[in-house]
Amino acid sequence: MTKRDAVTQLEVAFLFDVDGTIGGLYRDGHRPLRPGTVEAMERLAGFGPVFVWSIVDGNASRLLEEYPELRRFVTGAASKDAFWDCYTVDHAFAVDDLDLDEPVRRCHIVLVSEYSGGDGDDGQLRSAVDWIVEQVGILTRS
Repeated sequence: MTKRDAVTQLEVAFLFDVDGTIGGLYRDGHRPLRPGTVEAMERLAGFGPVFVWSIVDGNASRLLEEYPELRRFVTGAASKDAFWDCYTVDHAFAVDDLDLDEPVRRCHIVLVSEYSGGDGDDGQLRSAVDWIVEQVGILTRS
């Protein structure tokens, strides 16, 4: 994603952090995807654009190369700083394992535990998405 002359205005957007949130640690050239990620993105894509982002430039795009099945639901990939150069969002929802990044603090933050790998679905993404959908419903009724 590159800086544009005109910034795109979005009413709502859903931003998934990569490292430690939906992507685990690289092991033997492979990064595991948190269970429930595809379902979470699919559900939110019905309400607005879904993005993957990372503080590390290029990391979000690499995740989409590793998991092409996410592309059906993901509008774009960006570094966290570059996202705000390209978009303004009335209601941004960030799913992250940390709230240390300034770009994340511009959002409604839904924290999930750090994901380092493994097959078990702890239900945190599902709970996060349930909360986000509830909030989006409140916003649209206002």
